[in-house]
Amino acid sequence: MELSDRLFLKVKIKSLEAEAKIIRREESLAPRFRQDLFWHRKYVVGVEQRHTLLAYGFIRGLKYREIENGCNKHNHINWDKVRTMVYKYGSRQDDGELDLEFEGRRNQLMFEFDKWLKEAREYRRLCVFGNAEKRLQYLRASGMYK
Repeated sequence: MELSDRLFLKVKIKSLEAEAKIIRREESLAPRFRQDLFWHRKYVVGVEQRHTLLAYGFIRGLKYREIENGCNKHNHINWDKVRTMVYKYGSRQDDGELDLEFEGRRNQLMFEFDKWLKEAREYRRLCVFGNAEKRLQYLRASGMYK
Protein backbone atom coordinates (compact mmCIF):
# COMPACT_ATOMS: atom_id res chain seq x y z
CA MET A 1 0.00 0.00 0.00
CA GLU A 2 1.14 3.50 -0.65
CA LEU A 3 1.33 6.12 2.04
CA SER A 4 -1.76 7.83 0.60
CA ASP A 5 -3.74 4.65 1.31
CA ARG A 6 -2.77 4.85 4.99
CA LEU A 7 -2.87 8.61 5.40
CA PHE A 8 -6.49 8.84 6.51
CA LEU A 9 -6.01 6.24 9.25
CA LYS A 10 -2.83 7.96 10.36
CA VAL A 11 -4.74 11.23 10.74
CA LYS A 12 -7.50 9.45 12.65
CA ILE A 13 -4.95 7.91 15.05
CA LYS A 14 -3.38 11.30 15.71
CA SER A 15 -6.75 12.99 16.27
CA LEU A 16 -7.82 10.26 18.73
CA GLU A 17 -4.52 10.69 20.55
CA ALA A 18 -5.09 14.44 20.80
CA GLU A 19 -8.66 13.89 22.02
CA ALA A 20 -7.43 11.55 24.76
CA LYS A 21 -4.85 14.13 25.90
CA ILE A 22 -7.48 16.87 26.03
CA ILE A 23 -9.84 14.70 28.04
CA ARG A 24 -7.07 13.74 30.46
CA ARG A 25 -6.28 17.41 31.05
CA GLU A 26 -9.96 18.19 31.61
CA GLU A 27 -10.20 15.37 34.15
CA SER A 28 -7.89 17.28 36.49
CA LEU A 29 -9.65 20.59 35.85
CA ALA A 30 -13.18 19.30 36.45
CA PRO A 31 -13.09 16.90 39.41
CA ARG A 32 -16.89 16.72 39.48
CA PHE A 33 -16.88 15.03 36.05
CA ARG A 34 -13.60 13.19 36.46
CA GLN A 35 -15.13 9.69 36.53
CA ASP A 36 -17.28 10.30 33.43
CA LEU A 37 -14.38 11.84 31.53
CA PHE A 38 -12.10 8.98 32.53
CA TRP A 39 -14.67 6.43 31.35
CA HIS A 40 -15.09 8.26 28.02
CA ARG A 41 -11.33 8.48 27.49
CA LYS A 42 -10.69 4.82 28.28
CA TYR A 43 -13.75 3.03 26.94
CA VAL A 44 -14.85 5.19 24.04
CA VAL A 45 -11.78 6.99 22.70
CA GLY A 46 -9.34 4.25 23.77
CA VAL A 47 -11.34 1.43 22.22
CA GLU A 48 -11.78 3.38 18.98
CA GLN A 49 -8.04 4.06 18.92
CA ARG A 50 -7.26 0.38 19.45
CA HIS A 51 -9.46 -0.69 16.54
CA THR A 52 -7.95 2.02 14.35
CA LEU A 53 -4.42 0.91 15.25
CA LEU A 54 -5.30 -2.71 14.40
CA ALA A 55 -6.59 -1.65 10.97
CA TYR A 56 -3.55 0.56 10.41
CA GLY A 57 -1.20 -2.24 11.44
CA PHE A 58 -2.83 -4.67 9.03
CA ILE A 59 -2.61 -2.16 6.17
CA ARG A 60 1.08 -1.64 6.98
CA GLY A 61 1.64 -5.39 6.71
CA LEU A 62 2.09 -6.20 10.40
CA LYS A 63 0.84 -9.41 11.94
CA TYR A 64 -1.58 -9.16 14.86
CA ARG A 65 1.00 -10.51 17.30
CA GLU A 66 3.37 -7.70 16.25
CA ILE A 67 0.70 -5.12 17.06
CA GLU A 68 -0.58 -6.58 20.33
CA ASN A 69 1.73 -8.91 22.15
CA GLY A 70 -0.31 -9.48 25.30
CA CYS A 71 -3.86 -10.69 25.62
CA ASN A 72 -6.62 -10.26 28.16
CA LYS A 73 -9.82 -12.28 27.90
CA HIS A 74 -11.84 -9.29 29.10
CA ASN A 75 -10.35 -7.04 26.42
CA HIS A 76 -12.63 -7.78 23.47
CA ILE A 77 -12.05 -6.67 19.89
CA ASN A 78 -14.85 -5.69 17.54
CA TRP A 79 -13.45 -7.32 14.41
CA ASP A 80 -16.33 -5.99 12.29
CA LYS A 81 -15.24 -2.47 13.15
CA VAL A 82 -11.64 -3.26 12.16
CA ARG A 83 -12.87 -4.89 8.92
CA THR A 84 -14.93 -1.80 8.09
CA MET A 85 -11.91 0.47 8.54
CA VAL A 86 -9.73 -1.78 6.38
CA TYR A 87 -12.42 -1.78 3.69
CA LYS A 88 -12.89 1.99 3.88
CA TYR A 89 -9.28 3.15 4.25
CA GLY A 90 -7.22 0.24 2.96
CA SER A 91 -7.62 0.89 -0.71
CA ARG A 92 -8.38 4.04 -2.67
CA GLN A 93 -9.33 4.24 -6.32
CA ASP A 94 -6.62 5.85 -8.41
CA ASP A 95 -7.42 8.43 -11.07
CA GLY A 96 -8.13 6.66 -14.32
CA GLU A 97 -8.39 3.26 -12.66
CA LEU A 98 -11.33 1.22 -13.90
CA ASP A 99 -13.97 0.29 -11.36
CA LEU A 100 -13.41 -3.39 -12.10
CA GLU A 101 -9.66 -3.14 -11.39
CA PHE A 102 -10.33 -1.27 -8.17
CA GLU A 103 -12.88 -3.84 -6.99
CA GLY A 104 -10.42 -6.64 -7.76
CA ARG A 105 -7.74 -4.90 -5.70
CA ARG A 106 -10.17 -4.29 -2.85
CA ASN A 107 -11.38 -7.90 -2.94
CA GLN A 108 -7.77 -9.10 -2.73
CA LEU A 109 -7.19 -6.82 0.26
CA MET A 110 -10.24 -8.22 2.06
CA PHE A 111 -9.14 -11.78 1.26
CA GLU A 112 -5.76 -11.00 2.86
CA PHE A 113 -7.57 -9.45 5.83
CA ASP A 114 -9.59 -12.64 6.32
CA LYS A 115 -6.36 -14.66 6.45
CA TRP A 116 -4.85 -12.13 8.86
CA LEU A 117 -7.97 -12.25 11.02
CA LYS A 118 -7.92 -16.05 11.19
CA GLU A 119 -4.32 -15.98 12.43
CA ALA A 120 -5.13 -13.16 14.88
CA ARG A 121 -8.04 -15.10 16.38
CA GLU A 122 -5.90 -18.22 16.72
CA TYR A 123 -3.16 -16.24 18.43
CA ARG A 124 -5.66 -14.65 20.83
CA ARG A 125 -7.20 -18.04 21.57
CA LEU A 126 -3.79 -19.48 22.46
CA CYS A 127 -2.83 -16.38 24.39
CA VAL A 128 -6.01 -16.06 26.43
CA PHE A 129 -7.22 -19.62 26.85
CA GLY A 130 -4.20 -21.74 25.99
CA ASN A 131 -1.27 -22.55 28.16
CA ALA A 132 2.06 -20.77 28.05
CA GLU A 133 3.86 -23.70 26.37
CA LYS A 134 1.50 -23.73 23.36
CA ARG A 135 1.89 -19.97 22.99
CA LEU A 136 5.67 -20.28 23.12
CA GLN A 137 5.59 -23.03 20.45
CA TYR A 138 3.39 -20.82 18.27
CA LEU A 139 5.76 -17.86 18.63
CA ARG A 140 8.81 -20.01 17.88
CA ALA A 141 7.17 -21.55 14.80
CA SER A 142 6.28 -18.11 13.47
CA GLY A 143 9.81 -16.78 14.05
CA MET A 144 8.69 -14.18 16.60
CA TYR A 145 10.59 -15.81 19.45
CA LYS A 146 13.95 -17.55 19.28
